[in-house]
Amino acid sequence: MRLVPIARFLLVLLYATYLAYAGLFFLLAPWTEIWTMLVIRLPVQPAAFLGDPSVKGMISAFGLLHFVVALIEATTGLRSKSER
Repeated sequence: MRLVPIARFLLVLLYATYLAYAGLFFLLAPWTEIWTMLVIRLPVQPAAFLGDPSVKGMISAFGLLHFVVALIEATTGLRSKSER
């Protein structure tokens, strides 16, 4: 039946796209002006924590990890079962 491979392809494509967009958000958002505006509205201690450059770097690294997982998922998830 041809429907199962198409559905699997679409599911893997959707998942990899989600991971790529989430990675892009986590990679870029901590360094934008919007992040600063949102952090300013928080209480002092969470704002100080989320405004710290090392925390922003960790969030960006989390975004980079999303990109790596999206790449792995796209390359291995689209292979047929006999190739794995």
